[in-house]
Amino acid sequence: MRPNLLDPRPECMERAQSVQETCLATHEEALRSAGFRLRKFDVPMCTILLDLSKGKDWIFRQCSETRRNLIRRAMKAGVDITEMDVERDFDGYYELYRHWCGFKNIACQPYDVQRSSFEAKRNRLVLVARLNGRVVGVSSFRFRRPGVVEYAANVSRREETRIRQNDLLLWGGIEWAVDQRDFSYFSMAGAHFFLQKFGGDSLVETRRNFEGYQRQLAAF
Repeated sequence: MRPNLLDPRPECMERAQSVQETCLATHEEALRSAGFRLRKFDVPMCTILLDLSKGKDWIFRQCSETRRNLIRRAMKAGVDITEMDVERDFDGYYELYRHWCGFKNIACQPYDVQRSSFEAKRNRLVLVARLNGRVVGVSSFRFRRPGVVEYAANVSRREETRIRQNDLLLWGGIEWAVDQRDFSYFSMAGAHFFLQKFGGDSLVETRRNFEGYQRQLAAF
């Protein structure tokens, strides 16, 4: 039977780790045979993981006092969080997305590409923040049932972040994940300062690189 690599049960995680180590060893040997040299290094890349089994109240208490106060501030300001209705909300989202891309100086994905991705709800949650009826922020999350929910993306206008809609959007995603009752963990997919204030455990990644790999790919 094929192991489920995302199954959070300890016995499944042990089998998944064994499979991954076997595959890694096989790939390393194949690359060595092709003339590559292995160079191992640690990259300071982490992700923060929340244990959803603890419940919303416990998770909220693990947030920093500042983060809790900012979430409450957004609520008191009247920021409203709802799941995206594509027909109703997408144009407002795309206007915000284009503004965000301009601020970041990156290319926008085409309208149709973005819309079709948001219409695929089987493994995606999109939350919309409104203030006085206007879209002021959107956050998206990806997930696998049962197992893990992961924070995917956020767009908002920098000049409007004082209302703390992004704090409330992320907290809304965490609450949704707990309420579903079939997810074990919530991954922040990063560990920068904003995410650290939600508590949780930081997991460090270790990566491996084979010298000459990019040069070899360029030859194809």
